[in-house]
Amino acid sequence: LWQIADSVRFIKSGVGRIENLEREKARLLVETQDLARLRQLHDVAAGRVVGRGGDEILVDQGQGEGVEVGMVTGTAEKILVGRVVARGRWMSRVRLLSAPDEVVAVTVSGAGGVVKGSGGDKLWLDQVLQGVALEAGAGVISSGGDGVYPGGWLVGTVGEVVTGGGEVYQRAEIKRAFAGRYGDMVVIGD
Repeated sequence: LWQIADSVRFIKSGVGRIENLEREKARLLVETQDLARLRQLHDVAAGRVVGRGGDEILVDQGQGEGVEVGMVTGTAEKILVGRVVARGRWMSRVRLLSAPDEVVAVTVSGAGGVVKGSGGDKLWLDQVLQGVALEAGAGVISSGGDGVYPGGWLVGTVGEVVTGGGEVYQRAEIKRAFAGRYGDMVVIGD
């Protein structure tokens, strides 16, 4: 009887190990598929955020992967991140859209406008005519009209709308879509 009990315990422990291995296999498969999808988007480099300082992130891909200054950075979910401003042999610095002087042509609620970075994770939607109904939560999508960033990528969502009396344009704070946390996957391409 004790031999049967030992055999049952042995089999149960083996089943537990198999279940753990199957979960790990599934996790690795998803990560591998994500990496493959990232590479398909731009066919240049896919990497991870390994550092952040101010309005820039550090990505673990550089000259060795074909990265060049000026290339655009995004995510597998087609979220726009920024552009490469410096690259070394193995790493690149990416300026985020929230950096001062970054400007992205966008569409929102069927109208054109621009999103401007103002530093410290803040983005502002500008140059949208007063007659356009901007609603909180509406998606802000790059249009490609600036000649720098590609069209069709999510920049963020409309936050608080600021309408000015007598002004031609309205403004809105934008909740950016990319957080830029350590370990986030990004793609770099042109």
